[in-house]
Amino acid sequence: MVIELSKSFLFGATVGLAIGPIAILIMQKGITYGFKPAILSGIGSALGDATYAFLAFNISANIINPIISNKTIINYLSSLILFFLGVQIIFTAYKNKKLFKPYKRLSVKSSRHFFSTYLLTLSNPLTIIMFIGFAGKISHAFSPLYSIALSSAVFLGSVIIQIGLALTGAFFGNLGISKNRLSLYYLNMLSGCLIIFFGLSHFR
Repeated sequence: MVIELSKSFLFGATVGLAIGPIAILIMQKGITYGFKPAILSGIGSALGDATYAFLAFNISANIINPIISNKTIINYLSSLILFFLGVQIIFTAYKNKKLFKPYKRLSVKSSRHFFSTYLLTLSNPLTIIMFIGFAGKISHAFSPLYSIALSSAVFLGSVIIQIGLALTGAFFGNLGISKNRLSLYYLNMLSGCLIIFFGLSHFR
């Protein structure tokens, strides 16, 4: 069991290490809003990974097949979510610059950071397919408690990486980037464009 837990931990960390829209979003929140909102987003992302891991360890064929058969539709929906999220970041950055509003770390409801990133993580159907593939590599039968233990290991591996991303974003924010209107404008424009790119790439 220790080997399987270690594998799950490392797999969660590997998934967290993937530089994608979630990683960019967490760092952007760290720069713009500070460490707490960024880490809440990171926890939401890690919990999304753990949710899909738990489903993969317990999933049956009659649940897998609809997900795979509707993969294209779900891909389009997640692409639209990423696209509009990127547009929102760019629009907010442009509006603040145009109105000469000083950037400051705004107070946003904590639950919003958590749930938005959690739902965004769940919107990627490739994640569940990836975890289903990983579950096939685990030799033991999955009891509910065993599945929870493995999913918790995935969560811990992922959340450690998310904490690192949040700290990185908050570090650059504390260097004064969040107070430098022009620097933050370009960083937010870049992160928005990258998130849009990831969204559009799903249409391939």
